[in-house]
Amino acid sequence: MGAPLADAPLPWAHRLAIGYLALPLGVWLVGWLQWWIGIAAAALLIWALAGALRGQWWPRGARWRWVVVLVALLWTLASVTFGFHRGDWIRHAAVLLDLGRDGWPTYLVDHIGRDPPLLRYYLGYYMVPGVVGKWFGPAALNWALPAWTWAGVALVLALFVRGLSTTRAVLVAVLVLTCFSGMDAVEHFLRVAFSDLWLHRSWERFYEDVLLTGFWFAMTGESPMQLEYQSHAQTLAATPQHFITGGLATLLMTQLRRRARFLAASGVVLTACLFWSALLTIGLLPFLAALVAINGPKPFMTRANLLAAPVLAGLVALYLTTGPVNFPSGWLWTLYGSAARLFADVATLYATEFLLLAGLLWWLRPKVARDPFFGVAVAVLLAAPWWWFGSAVFSELTVRATVPALFVLSYAASRVLAAVAERARRPGVARPTAH
Repeated sequence: MGAPLADAPLPWAHRLAIGYLALPLGVWLVGWLQWWIGIAAAALLIWALAGALRGQWWPRGARWRWVVVLVALLWTLASVTFGFHRGDWIRHAAVLLDLGRDGWPTYLVDHIGRDPPLLRYYLGYYMVPGVVGKWFGPAALNWALPAWTWAGVALVLALFVRGLSTTRAVLVAVLVLTCFSGMDAVEHFLRVAFSDLWLHRSWERFYEDVLLTGFWFAMTGESPMQLEYQSHAQTLAATPQHFITGGLATLLMTQLRRRARFLAASGVVLTACLFWSALLTIGLLPFLAALVAINGPKPFMTRANLLAAPVLAGLVALYLTTGPVNFPSGWLWTLYGSAARLFADVATLYATEFLLLAGLLWWLRPKVARDPFFGVAVAVLLAAPWWWFGSAVFSELTVRATVPALFVLSYAASRVLAAVAERARRPGVARPTAH
């Protein structure tokens, strides 16, 4: 356990990421609450983040920024285009239209004649485009949301490739981030094999299921819970708020783990993440605990963390929990009538989604396994499926809370593969140190 670095300004990209996460919270505080509460709370937010945001606001040495911006644009356009027809985007459009054309705070239309309910949702992704819709009309949402998403994806990419010094290393990292996923084809094959060959002992059914359903994740009739950890691309296409929040928060914690200014305001940053995604923020808490273990509690004992963060988090939590909450939850084994089926589903999830990858990374670079964040990520992925929340078919908690852990694995994979690529290009030169 070592002391944090001196109280130097944070790098430009990291300060921009913190501002990106916190801006929607500030807009909400001013626009939704009573004016005297909102202004005071927004001033508290600005005061709490002033130290973390202070510094030069002109990028220096950002050699790959234009490549990152272009890749982020193409990935955002593809994700929005292909994801727009998914059910998640119906919800995105509904929330945005309500924010863009109705008053703040926003109440939902009630056709039964009762008092209209308050729009209660994690609004971090929607507040800034919603302001644009209020100022320029609902039609402006057609470009405001993609532009806001593009900015978030570009920041995730900028942090993900930070510290890499060659074109080859940057391209490897970008490829890892955009393609990172568990081996869903293998997982589906194993599920079909277990169901058809072990339980039913039917080669005919096995061939039929493989040929008809194809090699992607699909539940078999014997699996009551859809167990999966989503790929980065799938998360971005369906729910960009989780990809952006998970990517920015995880990379901030990974790269600024010993920076005093970040640690001093880390509680406020997590409060901003709470406004973006409550379930994902649960997945960030183990990494916050790792930060405390690495640095000790003293760097976190600041007025921003002890005063501002609880007040702001209390306001967000009060908003999110006001009104009825009726989401089923329970232990995973309560859904299974067969212990063999439960063991097979969880073992398959573990093996194909992260354990094989974690073992390969450890074999290629044992130093990776000694990183506390790597160990925390594996522990989170091991624990995530056992408590389900959201529905008895698809656990929202499992899928959202694992996004930070998956970002840690993909970040480690990008560094290991970038080092391997550099060594392959220059076999006589020692491989670069993985950060």
